[in-house]
Amino acid sequence: MFFYVLCILVLINGANSAEVTDTQLPCEDVDDIAICSRIKDYYQCTKPQYKPLAEKRCRKTCGFC
Repeated sequence: MFFYVLCILVLINGANSAEVTDTQLPCEDVDDIAICSRIKDYYQCTKPQYKPLAEKRCRKTCGFC
């Protein structure tokens, strides 16, 4: 189940082609708090393959702001 959620997040992230700098992003989670908490619990915030996604979708929960 968690794998499917991550796949959906990657697809959503790939659909957003506009470049936004970190200073323009608000300090909030784009995704539901339950999803971001699960990503944090499984240490996905810091793994190289998931970090870019976590930085954009779960900024507050993962501590990127």
